[in-house]
Amino acid sequence: MKDPVRLLVMLLLAIGGVLTAAPASAQEKNRSGDQRWEFSYFLGGTRGSTFNTPSSKCTASSDTNVIRGCDVTFSFVSNNPPFFDNAYDDFAASAGIPNFLVNSTPEARNGPQTGFRLGVDLNPRWQIEFQFAAGAAKLASNGPETVQAALLACTSDGDCSPGHEFIVAENEGRNAGNQQTYLFNINYHFNEARRIVPYVGAGAGWQRWYNTPNFLVHLEDHGDFLDASSTSKATNAFAMDMVGGVKIHATRNFGIRLELMNVISFPEFAREFRSVDVTGFFTGTAGDLVDVSGRTRQRHIINQVGFNAGVFWRF
Repeated sequence: MKDPVRLLVMLLLAIGGVLTAAPASAQEKNRSGDQRWEFSYFLGGTRGSTFNTPSSKCTASSDTNVIRGCDVTFSFVSNNPPFFDNAYDDFAASAGIPNFLVNSTPEARNGPQTGFRLGVDLNPRWQIEFQFAAGAAKLASNGPETVQAALLACTSDGDCSPGHEFIVAENEGRNAGNQQTYLFNINYHFNEARRIVPYVGAGAGWQRWYNTPNFLVHLEDHGDFLDASSTSKATNAFAMDMVGGVKIHATRNFGIRLELMNVISFPEFAREFRSVDVTGFFTGTAGDLVDVSGRTRQRHIINQVGFNAGVFWRF
């Protein structure tokens, strides 16, 4: 978040110059009651956390070769013929890929945010406002740890090298994600006729999560290949929020705005995970799905605390 913070500091310094540049009477600095509409632009960031232990539902693939699609105890070495030897399977069967594919849970992290607000006054104290915000609110998974465990297990096997037993990670499931927030709030202003106007508000809307972490590794056993992947779909979720902030008028119609916001959302993330028999090792047909393969739906409660600063204009 270094770049957004730097932008915030520059923005506040520039606005501070506006506030101190031209003298104005106290009356000229007070909030104007003649204009009912208000537009604001802001920069900031959010800090995310997951409230609950997500509830999860797994549905096995209906492909005819998938027998234990959601079974985290599935072992590649128990197949006939086995794909890995016992040493390498310590990772693949128990602590690694099957468990990750079925149980991997995204967790909210931090990220920068920017957006705008458009409000209209019902009276001098009450205001209805729409907010749009977009940012890189990362979601984390344990994909990188899974890949590291695979590499560790592979290097403990003397046969670990390309053309023998090997693993290549094309996408490790690293932290990723974008978010859009759409909220409708009701705000209440204190000291509404003054230069400095504190306010509180609350409302509801929805959030859109997309570009979430994906996972793809290629496993090799003496020229045969198995691809294990997990992909997430974009999702929309109900959200509600509470805000508190202050508007500081440089003129009757222009000033800076500082705000602290808390948003709680209830997303359900849908993921598809696949184990693909690339060379037909298990089924004799290249490209068939094999265990473990299926879909999961996970319900979350995500809390995000955000701080932002910007400018507003009344018209």
